[in-house]
Amino acid sequence: MNIEIKDLQPGMILASPVYNIQGLLLLKAGAELTELNIKMLRSWGVDSVAIYDQRKGKEDIQDTESDADKNMISDIKTELMSKFEGTLTHPVMQKIMDAAIDIIQKRSTTKR
Repeated sequence: MNIEIKDLQPGMILASPVYNIQGLLLLKAGAELTELNIKMLRSWGVDSVAIYDQRKGKEDIQDTESDADKNMISDIKTELMSKFEGTLTHPVMQKIMDAAIDIIQKRSTTKR
């Protein structure tokens, strides 16, 4: 379940990894939150995180992680498309954007 940063409590367990806007891993799925973690997430501008629901099995953490990766990559693609807006008709700019997307996807899969 997603919880807003303001409602996080130390001891909660992340159900999915948390990345910054550049795609760098901040905290892994399964990490137990501390006051310091919560402050760090707030400082990176994270609005909400997926918290492990104790009513579900631990296997749900893995499933949520892959969904989170897909969502993160989709968000990054959307952001890149807005940054490249108006230039994608030029073949070189399209290749640059495609290369940036490939790099982000490779980084996100090697962080596990």
